[in-house]
Amino acid sequence: MCSRFRVLSKAIPLSPENVQKVVIASCCLHNYLLRNPTSESQYMPDDPDKTSELHPVTQQAGNRASNAAMAVRDDFCHFFDSDSG
Repeated sequence: MCSRFRVLSKAIPLSPENVQKVVIASCCLHNYLLRNPTSESQYMPDDPDKTSELHPVTQQAGNRASNAAMAVRDDFCHFFDSDSG
């Protein structure tokens, strides 16, 4: 669960009562996502490589990014500037 909910990976800077609420809420959300057939396949996929749409980008020597890396950056820029992003 720590890999899914980052708040659990280190000390939570809250009062003990609120930490307890955060942990219980995380457990409830985790269980709900696992019990819901639609969200289970996205939350905990059998093969994480199937759900990833990231393409490997070759690294180039020096300080300049490769053309492939700049294309990926531009794709992200266009997506986040759009209505769907």
